[in-house]
Amino acid sequence: MPDKFGKFKSFEGPASDGFMITPNNSLVFDQPPRSIYVGVAGNVCIGTLSSNTVLTFQVPAGAVLPIRAGIVFANTTANGLIGLF
Repeated sequence: MPDKFGKFKSFEGPASDGFMITPNNSLVFDQPPRSIYVGVAGNVCIGTLSSNTVLTFQVPAGAVLPIRAGIVFANTTANGLIGLF
């Protein structure tokens, strides 16, 4: 997957766009988000960009998870997920 943000070392500015995320075990993002907004508390289970590492985070409602995910897996229990660019 081409990553138009791959050359940047910092993501300090605000996001300018976003997309709804529906957890799915086979849907790899065309463009990885800068971070993920969580509308409803729960676990977020992601696959990282650099490897097949699976990470699970307990996230409260309204939090922004500052990680660049390649995929959000179906066993995610959080809802209202928005990928931010």
